[in-house]
Amino acid sequence: MRSWLPVLGAVSLALAACGHGGSPTGNNTKFVVPFQPASTTASYGAPGSGLPNLVAGGPSSASAAFTSLTGITGSGGAPGDTLGNSVTLTTDSAGSLSTIAINIATPGGTGPALSQSFAAGTQGSATITAPQFSALLAAISAAPATTANMVYQGAVAGLSSSAYGAWMQSIGGGNYNVGMYSFGPETAVMPVAGTATYHGTTLGFGSNGASAFTLTGNATELVNFGTQTVTSLTFSGLTTQDVSDANPGPALGTISGTGGIVGNKYSFALTGNSVPGGALNGSVNGMFYGPNALETGGTWKAANVGNTLTVIGSFGAH
Repeated sequence: MRSWLPVLGAVSLALAACGHGGSPTGNNTKFVVPFQPASTTASYGAPGSGLPNLVAGGPSSASAAFTSLTGITGSGGAPGDTLGNSVTLTTDSAGSLSTIAINIATPGGTGPALSQSFAAGTQGSATITAPQFSALLAAISAAPATTANMVYQGAVAGLSSSAYGAWMQSIGGGNYNVGMYSFGPETAVMPVAGTATYHGTTLGFGSNGASAFTLTGNATELVNFGTQTVTSLTFSGLTTQDVSDANPGPALGTISGTGGIVGNKYSFALTGNSVPGGALNGSVNGMFYGPNALETGGTWKAANVGNTLTVIGSFGAH
């Protein structure tokens, strides 16, 4: 279920040559925002942040700085509802997305920040693939500094109460920043009994040494609301693609973890493996969205010993 957005702004360049907004079958429609009324502007951020038209459900985020000589040089993450982070959506009279503004402070004190508005394009009929994501990043790496673009995965990913995706911005000289996000109206009243299984997708960016790559795959989450536990969160079937050429990236095995739920959020450790690179260790920040915890999503990161292979990602599941 592919969907992404071209850029709005005098310092930015819409990368139409990459074909974004399009579909191999020509099946292009506007982005639908099921969780926001038509002809409205809403900001998804931390409660008490003072944003106009505030909806609690500020973005979970992860970001990384990539340099062409050394790969990822700094990365960080922030859980949902971190003060200073927000996503603002404006919908048109048909309920379709008109503009989206992303404001992300430096995640975890180390990841790069973003403050950028984007004009909504059109979506195809499938989530973005790793080669398509790599093509967007290749264009950003060759673009002038401050050029930006983003990926938006919402209704076409089967989500009706949230969205997730990625942003990317050139810093010149073949270097760029990449970030991941997940947001939506957070669950106000959590279930206190029963279990649930969520199925969805994940999207990511990483570097193996100085070689950048993208990834896509499956996200599966098992939850026990009675014990307030994520009994299993698994990213599997991960397909990777080098940014600089048509070759596959490093082989990534299953990345998974388990942990407790606090309120409507969770944060816990992840483990996995890669070839080359060996064992991976990381963390996830997630949140439940919509009525009765209808959906879940978040951002994650993982790295091997020595950080020679580093990955950041976002996901959404229903």
